[in-house]
Amino acid sequence: MEALLIEMRHEQDVKLKRIASLEQQVAELTAHVRATANRHGSTRGKR
Repeated sequence: MEALLIEMRHEQDVKLKRIASLEQQVAELTAHVRATANRHGSTRGKR
């Protein structure tokens, strides 16, 4: 039973690290898109 709990915890840790990595990628892509939109003078959403 203890081994199962340890394995489950390890799997959870791996998933949390993957989520953190994906969140960082999304943040970087969002910043890139905003910077690109600003350079091109995007008026989307501005009225």
